[in-house]
Amino acid sequence: MRYIEIGQDIINAIKGGAGWDGKSESDEAVEALNSYSSWFAAVVREVISFVKYLSEAFSK
Repeated sequence: MRYIEIGQDIINAIKGGAGWDGKSESDEAVEALNSYSSWFAAVVREVISFVKYLSEAFSK
């Protein structure tokens, strides 16, 4: 439990510093998950297109 408290102290210190935009923690978490999910979807699209390209190249 002590490590969680230390981590929360670090987060609170960062939030209190420069660049804090006043959002709640739940809003920040949702925003972060949305950005990570969109990034992950873009990576998956690129991997799928590369696999399709390879399969077309080897089928010829």
